[in-house]
Order: sequence, then structure tokens, then C-alpha cells
Amino acid sequence: MTMPSGKLIVFEGLDGAGKSVQIERLASTLVKRGLDIHVTAEPSSGSLGQEIRRRLRQTSPCDEATLALLFAADRMDHVNAEITPALDSRKIVLCDRYVMSSLAYQSAMLPMEWVRSINQYAVPPDLTIMLEISVEEAIARRQNRAQPIELLEHQLRQEMVFVHYQSLLANHDGPLARIDSSGSFDQVEKNIQQAVFHHFPELQSE
Repeated sequence: MTMPSGKLIVFEGLDGAGKSVQIERLASTLVKRGLDIHVTAEPSSGSLGQEIRRRLRQTSPCDEATLALLFAADRMDHVNAEITPALDSRKIVLCDRYVMSSLAYQSAMLPMEWVRSINQYAVPPDLTIMLEISVEEAIARRQNRAQPIELLEHQLRQEMVFVHYQSLLANHDGPLARIDSSGSFDQVEKNIQQAVFHHFPELQSE
């Protein structure tokens, strides 16, 4: 098939919404259709992303503005080193978290417009897929992972993030698909595929 132009598809949602599982499933579906897929995530695997992960795991408080700036810097490094080259190679980039995550998570403690300003040069997504789930169910899913709770995963922070996500979604002006992720993985996968093929019908051609 003729490869379509590169596209950036971003997955957003609370921790525990099922982003990693659904990205893996969508990638598998698109690869079977002969598409060139690049799967990535934020924080990135680069040095700045590794520093962010280290700070999120530490028990002592981390300065919120410093963390927001680290996320913004990591995002620009991620865009320049990984996302843009993949798009230029006509790949479909599936990214776990992007600018909306910073707006939802960092603006819980910092001015929204400041967070927006430090992320203004990020490449806009061609489609944002929002996996929607309640705070309570997201927490229950994370507890089943038996992994340590990170800085941004505490319930009070997640409740604030949920409220900010709802505000961002209500005012979002780019391509957006809102998916109820509280159902079975198979049903969520089906709904995501329908949304992707609705926005990009050229990807259905085999």
C-alpha cells in the first residue's frame, strides 16, 4: 500500500486508564495493515526523561515549577530527536502522554497559562485519544500492579488532574476522540480503532 503521511496520535488519561495496553494493541493492528509504526512515551527514554522518572520515584517533595520545566524540556528533546524524524519518515507515531498531560498534571499546582507557554513549541497531535475512567477505578487498577506509587499518582493529585482534564476536554480545539476505558480491553480496543479509522480513513486500506 502507499504509505500515508506521518501522523502523531497521542494517548491521554489518568494513570491506570489502560494507555499502554491500548497503544500496544493499536500498534499491532496498524502493523498488520502494513503501516510503519513508532511507539513512544513521555517522559522519554532520553537523559531528561530518566531524570524526571528518578524525581517522580523519590520520597522527598520535588519543586513543582522545576518538574514542569523538566517535562517541557524533555518534550522538546523528544520532539526533535524522536517524534519529528519519525513523522518525516512517514511513520505513525503512537505516544503515551504529551502536552495535555502537562496541562492537566502541572496546572494542578501551577498557573495553566504558564504551563501552556513553556510547551507552546511542541508539534501538535494529529489526534488525541482520551481514555476516560473514574479516579476510583484508576486507583484500583494501579493497586493491582503492585508497584510503588509515584509522586503524581496520589489520590488527591489524581482528583485534581481529573478536574483539569475535564476542563481541557471541554475547550479542546484539535482532533479528539473520547473513549470510555472502564469496559473490557477488547471493547475499548474496538472503540479506539473505530475512532482512528474515522479520523484517518486512509489507514483502513490494506
